Amino acid sequence: MKKLVILCIVFSVVLSSCEQEDDLTAGAAEDTKWWLLVHPTHGNEGIYLYNETDSIVELKLELPEKLTSPHALDFDGESLWIGGAESSASIFEISPEDGSVLSEINNIRTQGIACVNDDLYYSGSRSIFRISKQGVPIETIPTQASVIQDIAINNANLYYVSNGETDPIFKINAIEEQILETEVTALYTLAVTADNFIVIANNKIRRFDINSGEKISDTKISLGFYGWITAIAPYNQ
Repeated sequence: MKKLVILCIVFSVVLSSCEQEDDLTAGAAEDTKWWLLVHPTHGNEGIYLYNETDSIVELKLELPEKLTSPHALDFDGESLWIGGAESSASIFEISPEDGSVLSEINNIRTQGIACVNDDLYYSGSRSIFRISKQGVPIETIPTQASVIQDIAINNANLYYVSNGETDPIFKINAIEEQILETEVTALYTLAVTADNFIVIANNKIRRFDINSGEKISDTKISLGFYGWITAIAPYNQ
């Protein structure tokens, strides 16, 4: 009888350990990570892979040498696409492993980039342009905005953020409509996940529910230094 009790206890401990290991593995798989673009204005410029779950920087990539005012960033799961606001800017495709430049689309000035399959969308002052990843023009989408600071795409919906007193987010799908106010002054960033809009507000990741527009949370970004973040892109595609 004693042997049976001991065996049951051992089995329970082993089972519990396995369950704990599974929980840890599941938690690791669910880490939330972001690509953050830091502008040179205050130093520490670069592209940072930031693990929001653990509040750590996992990787830093250097900016392309020719890019002096980086404002636009997106990740298609294989390459990073980055652009700038200077008059002679280009859109660069770079490696997410070492930051090496893989391709370049010359003479495109932009503050926002979004990747969808084989196409890129980038923002002008009042319009959003769709091109191939080789730089071939496809479509021009006019907007009501005076200045478009960033763009994002989710489920065939095109979104952009425009500077104003409350820096609103607009949605374009057949019609163009304002869908929420971010209450952020001088907003430069926008990303969309399955359920949330993501912006950067006072060095915090601010989330809004994509359906209701309600603010969900503000999470402090811990880079270990002060930097001007001009773009955010989801790592987990």
